[in-house]
Amino acid sequence: MKAKWAWHAVLLVPLCASAGNQTPTAQTAAAVPITSEPHHHLSLQNDYVKVYEVEVAPHESTLLHQHDRDYVYITIGDAQVTSAIPGRQEVHLKLADGEARFSRGGFAHVARNDADTPFRNVTIELLRPQGELRNLCLQVIANEPAACPGTPEKPAPAATHTAWPEFKTGETRVILTRVKPRQKVNLRDSRWEQLIVALDEGVIAFAAGKGPEKSLRPGGSVWLGRGDVARVFQNGGDKEARFITLQMQPKGSQEPAPAAATGPIVAARSATRDSAKRGSPHTAVEGPSSVPMSSVAACCTTKRRTAPKIPATASGATSAEFF
Repeated sequence: MKAKWAWHAVLLVPLCASAGNQTPTAQTAAAVPITSEPHHHLSLQNDYVKVYEVEVAPHESTLLHQHDRDYVYITIGDAQVTSAIPGRQEVHLKLADGEARFSRGGFAHVARNDADTPFRNVTIELLRPQGELRNLCLQVIANEPAACPGTPEKPAPAATHTAWPEFKTGETRVILTRVKPRQKVNLRDSRWEQLIVALDEGVIAFAAGKGPEKSLRPGGSVWLGRGDVARVFQNGGDKEARFITLQMQPKGSQEPAPAAATGPIVAARSATRDSAKRGSPHTAVEGPSSVPMSSVAACCTTKRRTAPKIPATASGATSAEFF
């Protein structure tokens, strides 16, 4: 799969003021649970998430299925999909490879693949209430400014990777990382519970080189708990490799304070011992340091997908296309 830049759009999907907690209606009574929908294959489960790998053949459809919880879904490969919610107008979507979107739960729908190629995605059910959606480096909510940490900096020539915090809820941060060919990324961040979802092929390995490696295909995922040993993502190929990290607030804790250099950032090697001790989560393995870079400076070198206009409702929520 070609590695390419993917700007991430987000859809907030309230079906009513209390979306995600509403009682099923007669329209959704015939919907099957997502666990019983045959195109959704459960690949990982814990106290924070249920991860489903989804594949729908060309011009086929899922069953009418229920989404009871808020979720993030990540498209693997370009796709053209129709989302059909009973009693509502169908929505036709063009989804880009690597695109991540957020949706409120509390609805049922059918997803129809309109393309001549398989529709693949990773659907991540978030098992805890997520709270309010917020922009980070992308203005995904039209009536709110972007809130991108860091200051403008020129990317270092020796950068191993870039990491872009896209958006967040009260419990979860979504970050896109792009790793240069033949480079490694330190994945350890003891402040968060983390889910890693590969967009391109790569390897998750123990940082000390001891223990089994796990090869990741596009759509593959790995859970990294706060108490787990340090791991690295290795890009052994000749092209850029991307992955998405969902950083989740540990149970019973407040949101961790941001690192000294958060994102979007460019990580580069450093010969200083102090920078190696800091251990920023977005740094390279070999004695790294982090250099913050603003999304404004970076976005203008790449064609950007404009986020959808999302009008405010009377309840203060937002509304958008459903998926």
